[in-house]
Amino acid sequence: ASFTMIGIITMATILVLPRDADSFARVIIFTAVVVNGLSYIGLVVFPHEALHTADSQEPEHAGLWRGVFTHKNIAGPVMACFSFAGLYLFRRGQRWWGAGIFCAAMVFMLHTGSKTTAGLVPFSIMIVVLPSLIGMRLGTPILFALAIVATAVGTLGIVFIAPVKHLAAIYFPDLTYTGRTTLWEFAGEMLAKKPWTGYGYESFWGTPLLLNQDQPFDRPWDIRTIVHGHDGYLDIAVLMGIPALCVAVYTFLI
Repeated sequence: ASFTMIGIITMATILVLPRDADSFARVIIFTAVVVNGLSYIGLVVFPHEALHTADSQEPEHAGLWRGVFTHKNIAGPVMACFSFAGLYLFRRGQRWWGAGIFCAAMVFMLHTGSKTTAGLVPFSIMIVVLPSLIGMRLGTPILFALAIVATAVGTLGIVFIAPVKHLAAIYFPDLTYTGRTTLWEFAGEMLAKKPWTGYGYESFWGTPLLLNQDQPFDRPWDIRTIVHGHDGYLDIAVLMGIPALCVAVYTFLI
């Protein structure tokens, strides 16, 4: 049923694609206003649903914003996308809408407590904007490629690339990205069991496959309560296999 729904939504999406840039901008404005509006209203009207609470599975997140989303680590990246959308609108001349959406999304994102997102969004904006400001537009793809490679080596590399892992152990022995390296290592071990097909759409994180596993006493994170792998590309590989990862890399980056 899930795959059928995905197919229906895909076909419907093709039929309702915006006809031009102005239509696309209107869709962005409508979507951003609705999602941001409901999220902010929820903070006031339904605070127990729009905020993480102390009586949840992760009491350490109490007080952090999540809005209409199920978790702060989902709300953070979505708000990051809205901040980019705001910049797009601003550069298209719709300055009030663009500035408003950008500011609303950034404020919400900062209150989600999503550290990775909060750190990467300003960096990503600078990669795109800086070359244009200094008259080097061709430098954007070069900076983008270098940033992607450096980020991959500096994050997943310290888990899966032996020389990088060795150097990290020598010079940065406490570098775990708040426990994410343990999570990535676990995801890599599980991927090795099903490298070509993965575990299926929505069939890994938060499912009985993980909920019924034992939690070692020395593991920094309890993987049974994790909603995603904190790395989109690794998530794609675990859910749909390495071939799907290759398609995603080509589609998103190339």
